[in-house]
Amino acid sequence: MDNLLFSFNVIFPLFVLLFVGNLSVRFNWVDKETLNKLNKFIFRVPLPILLFLGIYNMENIDVQNSVKMLSVILIALPSVTIIMSLIMNRTKLPNPKKAVIVQAWFRSNIMIFGIPVVQGMYGDVGLPLLSSLILVAVPLVNILAVFVLEGYRGHDISASKLMVSVIKNPLVDAALLGFILFLLQIKLPEIILSPLNSLSKTATPIAFIILGGTLEFDSIKNNIKLILLGSVGKLIITPLIVILAAISIGLRGMYLGCIVATIASPVAVSSFTMAKEMDGDADLAAQLVIITTVLSLITIFFWLYGLKSFNLL
Repeated sequence: MDNLLFSFNVIFPLFVLLFVGNLSVRFNWVDKETLNKLNKFIFRVPLPILLFLGIYNMENIDVQNSVKMLSVILIALPSVTIIMSLIMNRTKLPNPKKAVIVQAWFRSNIMIFGIPVVQGMYGDVGLPLLSSLILVAVPLVNILAVFVLEGYRGHDISASKLMVSVIKNPLVDAALLGFILFLLQIKLPEIILSPLNSLSKTATPIAFIILGGTLEFDSIKNNIKLILLGSVGKLIITPLIVILAAISIGLRGMYLGCIVATIASPVAVSSFTMAKEMDGDADLAAQLVIITTVLSLITIFFWLYGLKSFNLL
């Protein structure tokens, strides 16, 4: 019973926030234009600040387990990308759909889902560890996405484009700045930290309300088989492989929890944006974001419940 309550307490608040966002749009309390502007604000201010503070406040982290945790992600995400690309290449699907399915299997909504899941499990104590993982995962995922999308539209991979996609990402910039201050042991005065902390606390609730407001289920039936393939891969198969790998090298507790939050999260909203810009199937990408977002509330619940039952978290 305690394990069920543990999982419920992590997931239910996220469901409520999604519901509030969806309800707000249905009752015209906010419109889509407002949500779009808020979305830009969230990804440029509160989320980067939250990530910056997470790394800036790092302390008492087990270096050996941290290296193991980062190694799992560094090996797992490219491996999943290569395997899925090989599988997709044996199908007769159009290249834009292949690109979106491959991207869906490795591209997680770490910032919006991963952070609240870790906070729900461990409180703010888990944020520094997750932030170090995000520092590695975000640029890696962006690079893999460019490789996949450019590869399937038949273009050469541009090293400069890869660098720009990483450098222009405000999350990467914030994480690097936090890491530099952490390494140099530079302490910011309270007059700066206080407003930063206040802004960071708005990140998760506003992000989930925005996400809930953007959920639409029209035209899902047109791609039902591909949506099923992408959803099962993203929420069940990929997490199963990565979590078993993490357990096999001895990761437990918060380190395993951060892996779960990273790898079991739904497809990232940014996957739709990149698919649209780089000739992927944008409609399929949007549908995968919607369906995996809803289903992940169930699958993450069971991942947490199962791992907690075996005393692994």
